[in-house]
Amino acid sequence: MQRWGLDRRIALVTLSFVGTKPANMIGGFMVVTAVLSAWVSNTATAAMMLPIAISVIDLVFKQHAGRSLTETGQLPEQDGYGRNFALSLMLGIAYAASIGGISTIIGSPPNGILVRFIKDAYGVHLSFAQWMLIAMPLVVIFLPLAWVLITWVLYPIRIGRIAGGKQLIREQLKKLGPMQRGE
Repeated sequence: MQRWGLDRRIALVTLSFVGTKPANMIGGFMVVTAVLSAWVSNTATAAMMLPIAISVIDLVFKQHAGRSLTETGQLPEQDGYGRNFALSLMLGIAYAASIGGISTIIGSPPNGILVRFIKDAYGVHLSFAQWMLIAMPLVVIFLPLAWVLITWVLYPIRIGRIAGGKQLIREQLKKLGPMQRGE
């Protein structure tokens, strides 16, 4: 996915749908991360999403503080410049990768270990579909719950719409060009 840029395309297309309201953007990042994490390693998924998230955080900091995160190398002391947005986005990606990883047997190595343990200890074979029937309701509950806790309770976001966000997303999609056969 990373080799062909499919991860980036999925994330950018999702962001183009959710808009530039910070909480919605975090939710979009979380949904994409969870979906990718169901099929790809949690760590790899988080690593794929990180550069896109940093681009968005840089845009927010440039607008509010006049300098980017990469220039300063640290988050501002107060939330006036989007500190909570940055924290929420990074934590959202991390939590979504873990939550999405439980969706399928291949989503995370411990899932396969549990399936094997259940088979050896209790003689019960869980198929891929049976696992998903058990795990997907958990993902559907935990993902929005994590989003609400992160964006509204733990790190409430006090910035409005991200000006230039749509333009950034369009530019990034344009750089990717049309979908290629590998994607």
